[in-house]
Amino acid sequence: MGRMRKEIKNFIKKNKNTLMEKNLALFICGSNEKDGIKQINKVFPSEIVSHSIATSFLGGEFNLDKMGFYDKKISQSIIKGANREFNLDDVAIEEFIQEIGIIIK
Repeated sequence: MGRMRKEIKNFIKKNKNTLMEKNLALFICGSNEKDGIKQINKVFPSEIVSHSIATSFLGGEFNLDKMGFYDKKISQSIIKGANREFNLDDVAIEEFIQEIGIIIK
């Protein structure tokens, strides 16, 4: 939570030069839309963010069945403390897809 998976971080680090030659679209999923774009800037290298053709926050869901003990406990406390449900944002996803399609065409 709040961090990029180690495998993705290593992939970006190892392939940064190649990625800078590609059209990139970055998105992040999470529980707080307000911090979503801030998180993109926090977890991705600034050169990658600047180079990307699109960035978006797409909402997020908690799948407690797939979490380890500590992540599950933290997520349960977030869910209980919130006064809303956490869902993927279908509208934001569709807009992101359209944005990428328009830019790449």
